[in-house]
Amino acid sequence: MLNSKLQFGTKQNGFTLVLALFIMIIILTASFFVSELMLGELIIFNILQESQRAFYAVDTGVECALYWDIQQEVFPASDIDPDPASPLNCNSVDITASSAWGLQKTPTAATTSFSLLFSDNSCAFLNVGRHDGETLITAVGRNRGDASCNPTGPRVVERGIRIEY
Repeated sequence: MLNSKLQFGTKQNGFTLVLALFIMIIILTASFFVSELMLGELIIFNILQESQRAFYAVDTGVECALYWDIQQEVFPASDIDPDPASPLNCNSVDITASSAWGLQKTPTAATTSFSLLFSDNSCAFLNVGRHDGETLITAVGRNRGDASCNPTGPRVVERGIRIEY
């Protein structure tokens, strides 16, 4: 009779081990999926941050162009208007010294181009066009760029604004 009790107890050995392994596999699988989800969320958060930098750059550039055009009226509208006098400061930088500074004039229109580089390496490139009393400002902001606002590095995010008045 003693033998039969021992055999009964040894037949169930290992069930606890199989159950523990099964639970451990479920927990590891769930933690893998949670970590993949968190990694995806971190990438999305980083892209949103970079998008915000690009938008702030373009918004700052547009505000600069609007100030100099509306408040100071420095951008020419034709070839008879004088060139803007230096310095035109935006964000403590003379935009007429910008490597992207450009001025194209015709008898009825003029376009001024410039770029702004910010301390976080974001930038904005702007065109201020004037024709027949109308002004068109087109601006592109990038989260990373060089002094001429050419894209640099991976994952460059661009945001643009266009204003007509």
